[in-house]
Amino acid sequence: MATRPLNEPTRPSAIPAFGAPPAESIHAIADRLIDSDGILFVCGKDVVTCGAVDDVAALAREVGAAVVSEPWAGIVAFPTP
Repeated sequence: MATRPLNEPTRPSAIPAFGAPPAESIHAIADRLIDSDGILFVCGKDVVTCGAVDDVAALAREVGAAVVSEPWAGIVAFPTP
């Protein structure tokens, strides 16, 4: 069985395949997050390997979300509201 390095994504990102989502979709998601309570972000290891931890943490702080991650990535200290 072949193994991958820890920093190699497990699957290709959807963004190159399908392009970025339309701006109206991003705005709709942002509006829902702002109007929601008890938000939980469940992040896979790709957040870490793609270098998006700071971005996810900033978004979580902005909307008051808690963040959980896969056990191996549990060493990343996401803030809690």
